[in-house]
Amino acid sequence: MSNWIKGGVAGLIGLLSLFVADNAHDGTFYYGGFIFFIAAVLFIFRLIKDSYDAIDAARTVSSPH
Repeated sequence: MSNWIKGGVAGLIGLLSLFVADNAHDGTFYYGGFIFFIAAVLFIFRLIKDSYDAIDAARTVSSPH
């Protein structure tokens, strides 16, 4: 699966979890929504890191020293 699709799904889940936290009437959904949002943001940052690591790895393999 492409990183773009994974990032889009994670962003959608993060956005939906903020709506859950906003409309929560008890602490479970409130904190659960924020936890899912933070997890989605961290997952997106991890996808960005992995993409740049793959670019760097391809660059170092192709360039002789």
